[in-house]
Parts: sequence; C-alpha cells; structure tokens
Amino acid sequence: MRAIESEERLPTDSESYTQLVTFIALMTARVPAMREHLAIPLRHLRRVVVDLATSSRERCEHEIRRAREAGASLPDVSYEKVRAAIKAGRIPIAQAEHLRSMITFAKAAIPMLGARRWVLLIAAEQQHFITSDSPVVVSWSDPERAVTFNNAPSLGTQQTDLTFPLTKRLALLSRLEEGPFGVAHVDANVVANLNSRRLLYADRFIYSTRPDFVWLTRDGRIAGLNANPC
Repeated sequence: MRAIESEERLPTDSESYTQLVTFIALMTARVPAMREHLAIPLRHLRRVVVDLATSSRERCEHEIRRAREAGASLPDVSYEKVRAAIKAGRIPIAQAEHLRSMITFAKAAIPMLGARRWVLLIAAEQQHFITSDSPVVVSWSDPERAVTFNNAPSLGTQQTDLTFPLTKRLALLSRLEEGPFGVAHVDANVVANLNSRRLLYADRFIYSTRPDFVWLTRDGRIAGLNANPC
C-alpha cells in the first residue's frame, strides 16, 4: 500500500498484486454489514443445533453434563430459561466462528477480484476521496440500472464497478470487462461520483480528512457537504 501511494502506480509483480487483491478481499469481508450478512447462516445453523440439543429436559441436562465434563464452564440455568433464550434468538456466535466465516468469504472473493481490470485513480488538486465503514463498493457501471433483490451487483458480476479509496488522493476502480489498466488522473466529477457511492453504501459512518467534500446531487450536479441534494 505504501508503494502504491509513494509511486502512484499499481503493482507490477504478481506477489504484490496478490497482496493487494487479498487486502481488498479482507476489507470486503470484515466490515460490519458483511459480518452481519455472513452471520445469518451461522445463527440459523446454531439455532437448529441448540434447539435439537435442548428438545427435552433430559437431553438438555445430558448435553450440559457432557459440556462440563469436557471442561466448559456453564452457569446453572433452568431448562425453561434455556428454551426461552433459544426462542428469543439469544444465541451467541463465537469470535472464532466469525473469523472463519470471514476468511472463507475472502478466499472465495480473491479469484473474482483477481479477474478484474484495475485502474488507480488520482484525484485532482484540491479534491479528495472519502471513505466509510463499508469502503469496498460494488455497483452497476450504468448508474441508471436499478438494484433489486434478485438483480444486485456482486464481485463476479459483469458490467459492475468496484471502487475502493486507498488514501484521500488515491482510489481503485475495477471492472470484469476488458478496458484500461493502469493510472488515470480524475477531476472533481469522478471524485464526487465515488464519494457519492461511499455515502450511499455506508452502514453508519463516513470518514473524511476535511469537514467538506464533493459529491453528486440527484440530478448529477457537483455539491458540497452542506448543499441541498433535492
């Protein structure tokens, strides 16, 4: 990352390129929104297993004894409270399970990211990119194309843009289709476009090195933080 920033160019050797793609895959997987998305099947599986293990008082007591014999430290809780917690969905997921799920996703994402054509975008003077708690954004290359439940852009989908700000002056853009590869100097309009994507896909937070930044209004005009988007 430091080499990209100092030299303002993409990696030219395969090892550095793989490191960059792996970093982007991990940044895609580790954000709160993706963590929550990956936790859905974990919670469902855990609930099925725990529900089966506590399907009767006798079975529940048997499983608790087995766990304690294996060294687990479990509090004394009544069977009724255990069942109530399961029905309420209060089933914790261990940090190790979250990490395994994140790494599995990242490994699957690396080949798709590696197949993309990457461009390093360099912002014009006085312009800067913002970032957010969901910095890796995949959106349709055609801004007029609607995003629906059954038609959402993804890492392996054609005609999509993946954008990722590296620093306040540098950002990455990639597509699966053949196209430019290398470096592009971009003006305020492109910076505003990428900043708008960050605003749209942020989960809770956006981050900027300055109190104001450019973004696009609904009719495509460049605006600042305090402008009226209507």
